[in-house]
Amino acid sequence: LDEQNRILDMNKASEEFLGATIKTCLGKDIIAILPEWREALSKTAAKKGMRLDFLSNDEEQRNIELSANILYDNRNQPYGKLIILRDVTKMKQDETALKRINETLKQKITEIEALQIKLKEEAIRDPLTGLYTRRFLQETLNREIAHADRARVPLSLAMIDLDHFKNINDTYGHALGDLLLTSLASLLKRKTRR
Repeated sequence: LDEQNRILDMNKASEEFLGATIKTCLGKDIIAILPEWREALSKTAAKKGMRLDFLSNDEEQRNIELSANILYDNRNQPYGKLIILRDVTKMKQDETALKRINETLKQKITEIEALQIKLKEEAIRDPLTGLYTRRFLQETLNREIAHADRARVPLSLAMIDLDHFKNINDTYGHALGDLLLTSLASLLKRKTRR
């Protein structure tokens, strides 16, 4: 463009983009060719290399990046502008899709982490009683012994066994055996530290 924003030259890509030939555009004001971009073009006229995104209103929506650079002669006097229009629709679509995929991935990671916590909890607690299992004892006993040693406090380990429990299951059924186990577990939970 010259100093009056008239088109001096354009490349083949510009012709395709604008749907006009250089012969029909030569000497015309850029606003006459792109009237819907009047505000954006006036903003870029004042700033070197300013970039803006547009949504074109043709048959499909496109994101267009507009860049304007002031051209200077060898005496450092402005003599025109170089306007670059770049279709970044695909890049914007890819960026949006990538953001969606990233959000989905974050959600899946959160779900996996929650499942891992749940799985670990299930591995150290009995599903019927909710009491800790022998696996939990194996994971924590060394840590508790070290803690008791550092704090110079005693550590107690109590083992409980239900005598003749097999007879209860065989005589009264597993449902009653389960009820006995859950009742004992409930008592232990109420009477001991968490």
